[in-house]
Amino acid sequence: MMDSLQLYVHIPFCTSKCDYCDFLSAPADEYIRKRYIESLLNEISGYENKFDNYQVDTIFLGGGTPSILSGETILRIFDAIYTIFDVSSNAEITMEVNPESVKEEDIIYWKKAGINRISIGLQSANDQELRVLGRKHNYNEFLYNYNVIRNNGFTNINVDLISGIPGQTIDSYKNTLDSVIKQRPEHISAYSLIVEEGTPFWDRYGKAALPVHDDEIVPLVCSEELDRQMYEYTKSVLGEAGYRRYEVSNYSIWGYECRHNIGYWDRVNYLGIGLGASSLINRVRYKNVSDIDKYIGLFVGIENCENNLYSCGSVDGLIYDKANKLVKPHAADEIIELSIKDEIEEFMFLGLRKIKGISRIDFQSQFGKSIDCVYGDVLVKLNDDKLVKQSGDYICLTDKGLDLSNYVFSKFLLS
Repeated sequence: MMDSLQLYVHIPFCTSKCDYCDFLSAPADEYIRKRYIESLLNEISGYENKFDNYQVDTIFLGGGTPSILSGETILRIFDAIYTIFDVSSNAEITMEVNPESVKEEDIIYWKKAGINRISIGLQSANDQELRVLGRKHNYNEFLYNYNVIRNNGFTNINVDLISGIPGQTIDSYKNTLDSVIKQRPEHISAYSLIVEEGTPFWDRYGKAALPVHDDEIVPLVCSEELDRQMYEYTKSVLGEAGYRRYEVSNYSIWGYECRHNIGYWDRVNYLGIGLGASSLINRVRYKNVSDIDKYIGLFVGIENCENNLYSCGSVDGLIYDKANKLVKPHAADEIIELSIKDEIEEFMFLGLRKIKGISRIDFQSQFGKSIDCVYGDVLVKLNDDKLVKQSGDYICLTDKGLDLSNYVFSKFLLS
């Protein structure tokens, strides 16, 4: 039986950088985009015969803004993937899009490429809040292109939302949620704004106020009380509307949970392709180079190499295929072979993000010992504090535990 593999393909381009964004993305001219895509295709080709014992169950095309590429280019990427990898006939295949970059003439190519799930970055239904974030679309533009995507036959759509936007009120947030619910997407991801170092938002943080336009000033971050109100409203209104919370920040209609993200939390093998993309293959994590010039340079003249992609270059690795054959990822510059301690900690941190939690049986199967042998005292204390609970074979966070998830996760660090 073939093992499962997930693919993540990174498109690092966007129209402009949002003020809160710390993702590996930036605007680029057509020349850089073309060179990057050729390098990406060469990286994909280099995996020929490396994953013959795996079947790809999910593919996620993320960014950046993948929809900034032409439909023909998207199709080229997927043609390369289907040539090299065994992709399941019922694979979940997601592409991220921004409302301002949707072109109806491209959608036919998305469908030809096999894309069957669209994730739209709305963030807010309030145009002023979108301007604060540095987004290039407005709500009407989202609404128009959401309907274009729906009317072209897509039956699995996610909408991304952000709470805690500078100047956001509980009423404006309620309006955003209510407006999105009316559109009935199958999935909603609702995240609290995190101000990340290195972003324009971080630079403004110490000023305690953010100029929006003209002489209007709004607070940079919302109060803890307002953040709590938004958090509680999200849970209640989405639940009442038929969206089941299955992870800390993710809600879906039953049967439309994001299989790709669940794979991350379940620590399924996944391969990251493209600039800065991360992978987990057989207890080894690695990350591709994050400098675009270096990434492109690694694949220039690759056809002149004597053997194949992985025998060229100086990067050494510790990644093994199912035949225990050493694979040296050409674009990797961060490689970590996980210890059993690392794996156990990851099992807990990632698994407890899911509302259903983690399985005692799965823990025993993966690590050859019971979870109580490793975390018995910790689990008793967290149970007494009403932060975790038992549900059959599963251990999961309580509502209080979800609220204090970072504290709970810290208790599973092993000395």
